[in-house]
Amino acid sequence: MNKKVFKKVPVEDVPMVYDIYCMIENCEIKNRDVEQAMEIYKNDILAKGSYTYACYIDGKIVASVNVYKNMQYYPTDLHAPFVHLECVMVHKNFQGKGIGTELISNVVKLVKEEGCTYIIGQTPVEAMKKIFFKAGLVERDCEDFRLNIDQPH
Repeated sequence: MNKKVFKKVPVEDVPMVYDIYCMIENCEIKNRDVEQAMEIYKNDILAKGSYTYACYIDGKIVASVNVYKNMQYYPTDLHAPFVHLECVMVHKNFQGKGIGTELISNVVKLVKEEGCTYIIGQTPVEAMKKIFFKAGLVERDCEDFRLNIDQPH
């Protein structure tokens, strides 16, 4: 395997992230969707200090994670964000090779350097839980409650 490079994803590489997502989720890619995704990434995600972090091999993204920075307004956390890691993806040809673990370990190191107070990683996937554990995250006694607005409840 060639050298891995871990870095924040620039706007022009969003189509590669989109490709992996649609491969995993089995969805169709439309050019207008990719263009809109690039605009959202630039104007909403990056503008708020959040980003996608990725592993590149031979100039192609093979794994990525969305790093959402959030601010608290409580007295002890006014000056440092916490991070929510979401949508961890590893291309199917690169799964089981330790790339997901390296990706999360690298992003944990980076957000610590950026002064974040804590990291939240949520997943129902057992393999992803193992990756979080290897990167130093510990399981807490909490449940993830969500409501999909488009579906009846």
